[in-house]
Amino acid sequence: MQNIRFLITRLWKVLSRKRQKQLSILVFFMIVASISELLTIGSIIPFLTIVTNPEQISQNSFTEFLLNLFNFNKVQDLVFPLALIFALSALLSSFLRILVAFFNYRFAAILGSDLGGKAYKSILMQSYENHLKLNSSKLIAGVSTYTDNSVIALSCLLSVTTLSFVSLTIISAIIFI
Repeated sequence: MQNIRFLITRLWKVLSRKRQKQLSILVFFMIVASISELLTIGSIIPFLTIVTNPEQISQNSFTEFLLNLFNFNKVQDLVFPLALIFALSALLSSFLRILVAFFNYRFAAILGSDLGGKAYKSILMQSYENHLKLNSSKLIAGVSTYTDNSVIALSCLLSVTTLSFVSLTIISAIIFI
């Protein structure tokens, strides 16, 4: 755990201000996507309750408030609006998950490109004597391989971070609500 924290801190220091800002925005979208997942789960419970056990919902004061607010006569009239709310929240949540996945992979690719560019630049800026001593084709192949592996590792790290946010949000809601 300490090693991962060290690597993340070191990577943060290597990032440019622009990439740090992009990563912060990406984390914000991860949090928003995890909250939308929670809203989807929260919206299915009233819908399933009204479909399976309408008597239980009719005893709720909030249900009476909704019936009066929308001028509905009976509890079964709430089935369509609750289904619509659930469908819209599921669509929004799915859209946000796809958007976050797209940004995760795009950010990992851009960051890999930046890191690869810095590595190539450091190789090219060595002295002529070092170039004569070293096998530059092996260095370039190594940089290419390590850059590809770094992109894969970064995309996995970002995916795990997204799923951790979703899991923590859902577990927190289960514990505290």
